[in-house]
Order: sequence, then structure tokens, then C-alpha cells
Amino acid sequence: VEWKSRMANTYYDYKAEKEAFVSNLEGTTVTEVTLVLLIFPVSLCTEILLRSTIALLTSAKSIGDFDCVLGYVLICLPLLLSFTVCSQVEYLVRLYLAVTASGIVCFFLIDTRKRDRAYLQYCEDIDRIRKASSKKDGKKSKSITAFRTFVTLATVIAILAVDFRIFPRRFAKTETYGTGLMDIGVGCFVLSNSIVLDSKLRSGILSLLPSVPLLLLGFGRLVSSKELEYQEHASEYGLHWNFFFTLAFLNIAAGVIHRVFKEVYSPILYAKIGCLIIVFYQLLLTGFGLEAWILSGDRSNLVSQNKEGLCSSIGYLGLFFTGIWLGFLHRKTSTPLFPYNFLRHICVLFCLASACFVSSYFLPISRRLANLSYCIWVLTTSQLMLLSFEVVFTIPYVHDPSVLIHSINRNQLPIFLLSNLLTGICNFCINTLYTSDGWAFFILNCYLIVVCSCSIILHKRNYVLKFW
Repeated sequence: VEWKSRMANTYYDYKAEKEAFVSNLEGTTVTEVTLVLLIFPVSLCTEILLRSTIALLTSAKSIGDFDCVLGYVLICLPLLLSFTVCSQVEYLVRLYLAVTASGIVCFFLIDTRKRDRAYLQYCEDIDRIRKASSKKDGKKSKSITAFRTFVTLATVIAILAVDFRIFPRRFAKTETYGTGLMDIGVGCFVLSNSIVLDSKLRSGILSLLPSVPLLLLGFGRLVSSKELEYQEHASEYGLHWNFFFTLAFLNIAAGVIHRVFKEVYSPILYAKIGCLIIVFYQLLLTGFGLEAWILSGDRSNLVSQNKEGLCSSIGYLGLFFTGIWLGFLHRKTSTPLFPYNFLRHICVLFCLASACFVSSYFLPISRRLANLSYCIWVLTTSQLMLLSFEVVFTIPYVHDPSVLIHSINRNQLPIFLLSNLLTGICNFCINTLYTSDGWAFFILNCYLIVVCSCSIILHKRNYVLKFW
């Protein structure tokens, strides 16, 4: 009995230590978050160019399964490095230089041999793959496909890496106010789901049925966390709420509002609805004492026990509807990024960045509240990333993304669910707080390889598990 009691005390002490490890954090700067995120479009460009270079130099029609390995090394690995061992500015700059230099070398190699039969044959293969991918993925622009994959990969990496000391504390979710890498990830994940809804809304197809599996996942997460006594951070969503409940709420609310405005659908209309929701919610926060209540220690009833999750869902709903309009701006067109379209995207980015600067001066950014400043920050960062992908795909010799990009994009939510399950398993099997940086990096690589492999298998077998 004494031995069991001592083991129980040790477990609860470790649980409390893990909860303290992710609590009371203040985040980092918006500039650093942006610098870390922009490694992905640079890596993506280099990966596509290197893939073309290998096919050119080896006279191969396609590089087959090596395409997936190349995708992991040049897409996933740089993102993982920027989140962990290369998170310091001096190392991050070196990573940028290495990836960019590789891309420039590949560009000039292709440019000198672009008339070779091998490269022309490779271009024909790429055109065939592009047509096949467009049938599978639907009418999504390449920039939206890349953005959704980027958000998914960043989320997959961060939710496990945050439990290791190799992941900087300034990148984890902030307690109340501040800008952490994981703070932007939550909003971008919501946005990555709404930017693909334009075509469904135009066709009048938006079912409430996908909410059912999301609710089941939410209750499953709740029951398993309570039964296994998994570590909890109450100020994140509350005592019972979790992100799956937020996604279910967004789907239900979007379906209800779509039924009201079905006959007069317009992306601009949804942007206006989103902005009105965000502004109205901010008025409740600052003018009617909602912010003070959320930040108070009151947990006296079921509503107050989950006040963070319930209230922040309103802010995410406004962000969700605004994202529909953002997806409309970047939807697939038959023409490349002409100067007019580029200037339009620049103007949108400038307006959002200006609004972000002004709003954050008066209202501190808070993911916990999902307030006005936070929503504008998410929209600004998302527009910047989408624009960077648009620029990447206008560079000569940059063709379609790799199989890895398409596979993760097609099964975004199932991949997110799988990564949550693997994260839970790793936390139960490994003492993450006392794992050395070397072993932590090895574990994160193994975990990421498993997730990417599963997404590729689903893609190759043409399985699409959708919740939206």
C-alpha cells in the first residue's frame, strides 16, 4: 500500500510539473513568429526545384517514391528545425541561407538545361500529375493547398514538441495575453478550414452532419482525459471544453447561418458577418465585463468551468466567416498572378497589418479571449502566408507541390486526430520533461514520419476522410 501511495504521489507530482511547464507563459514577438513561419514557403520552393533538378540530371521520368523522402527532408525537417534546435535567430538565419542557396543552385541548373529532353519529359509528367491531382483535390488553388498543409504540419509538430524542453517556452501558448507560435496555430487551423468552403457555399451544399463526428471526438477526448487523468491546462479552453467542440460549434453555426443567407450568398456578405461578430464580441469583452469574468477565477458552475472555450468560440466564429472571404480572394483562377492580383493581395495585407498594429496597441492580443486584436493578427499572418505561396508558384520552373503536400491537404482533420492520439501515447510512455534534446529530436522525427506516412498511404489509396 505504501509503495502504491508513493507511486501515486510521484505521478501526481509529475502531472503538476507538466501543467506548470505550459502555464504562465508570455510568448514572443510577432516578428519572430513570422520569421519562423516563413521558412515553409522557402523550403517548399527549394523542394520543388530540387525535385525537378534530380529528374533532369538522372534523366528520370519521375523520381517515384523518393519524392516522399525528398518532401520530408526539405519540407517537414526545416519546419521541425525552426521550431526546435534552430529556433535561435542566428541558427534560423543559417537555416534560411542553406535552404535558399540550395534553391538558387537548382534554379540555375534547370535554367541552363531547360531544353533537354529529360526536363521536357518531366514537365509532361508534371502536367499529367496536375490533372490527376485536380480531380482528387477539387478546384483549390495551389496556394490554398500549400497553406492548409503548412498549418497542419505546424500543428502536428507543435502539439507534441511543446511537451519537450527542446521546444522554446516562448513558442508555447501564452497564459492570457501575448503572441506565441502555438497561439497563431489555433486561429490559422480554424481559418484553413473556412477558406475552402466558398465552392460548397456557392453550390448550396453545407451539411450539419459533419458536426456529429466532431462532437463524438470532443466527448471521446473529454472522457479519455478524465479517465486517464491526463494533464490539463484549465485556462486554455476550460475544464471540459476542447478544440473538437469548438470545431463542431463552428460547423453548426456556419450551417445555420448559411441556411438564412442561402439565397443571397456572397463572400463579401460572409466577411461582413464575420467582422460584425468580431466587433460585437469585442464590445461584450470590454464594455459589458465579459473579459473580466473570463479572466476571473470563478468556476462555480458548468458554464463558468468552460468559459474560455465557450466565449472564444464566438471570436473564432467571426474569424471563420472572414476566412471564407479570404479563400475567395485566393480561389483557383485560369490566369497566373498578374500585377493587378498581386497588388490587390498586397493592399489587403497592408490594410490587415495596419489594423493589427493599431488594434494591438490598444487591445493586447489574446488567444484565450480570441479578441479583436487576435483575430486581425491571424488574418494578417494567413494573408501573408497565402501571398508568399502565390509568389512561390509564379517562380519559373516551380511546378505542382509534392505528393506529401497533396496527401496532408486531403485528410487534414484525420491527420490532426492521429497526431493527437500519438501525442497522448508519447506522453504516457515517455517522461518528456526529462528527455534530452537529442532523444527528443529523434522522437519528434519518428512521430512526424509516422504521421506523414499515414497521410501518403491514404492519398495513394484514394481514401478521403472528411468532416466538413
